[in-house]
Amino acid sequence: MEKNSSRVYGLDLLRGAAIILMVIYHGLFSLVYLFGVDLAWFRDPIFNNVGAPLIGGTFTLISGISSRYSRSSLKRGLKVLVWGLVMTLVTAIAVPDLIIQFGILHLMGCCMILTALLRPLLDKLPRSVGAGLAALLFALTYNLPNGGWLGIKGLLAVQIQTTNPYLFPLGLLAPGFYSSDYYPLLPWLFLFVCGYYLGAWVKEGKAPKWLYPSRLPCLEFVGRHTLWVYVLHQPILVAVFWLIFRLI
Repeated sequence: MEKNSSRVYGLDLLRGAAIILMVIYHGLFSLVYLFGVDLAWFRDPIFNNVGAPLIGGTFTLISGISSRYSRSSLKRGLKVLVWGLVMTLVTAIAVPDLIIQFGILHLMGCCMILTALLRPLLDKLPRSVGAGLAALLFALTYNLPNGGWLGIKGLLAVQIQTTNPYLFPLGLLAPGFYSSDYYPLLPWLFLFVCGYYLGAWVKEGKAPKWLYPSRLPCLEFVGRHTLWVYVLHQPILVAVFWLIFRLI
């Protein structure tokens, strides 16, 4: 989050906590699927279907709020997207079985770019209406990557299926698609946009007061450098795990 006004340290803290949880998750993922460690509890659907989306969703919402403070969301979005493409290239070459085709960096980069381009249109809506509409669209598209369901399963939903292999950035998956880290634009773009609208209140000082002062400088520091943490943590973890198993 770049500084346009007084810093909101609570956002740094929450983002730092989210990225640390993401690092832990990816570390466990590498142990199980790359090094063959038997962690049955990690394979539990509840852990993966609730824990991982909760971490990514927290990160996405906070990033949307923080975009209100960025001097150039377009420039930063392009930078983040390039790093996402680098992650795709590296994983495709080094660990093709765990390729990242549209992970959190791809999502963040695209969200920043789209929000910057659509800002004049987004700002026409009252922030309460925009936040509510974005939250509703997030709920309606949440299960699109999980079986192609559009709507609320069990209430009113329609299933959308495709064989087009190039629609995965939108959450529409053709048979055989795989990405070890996957956060498509639908539904996550809407959560980012919801954060964008909430960020207007935060920037005006209307969020809960505990969000503004500094509390844990170390964790806040991590929250200010999440891009580098994300880019570097996987190769470092894999190298450390490889060395440990090599020694053992």
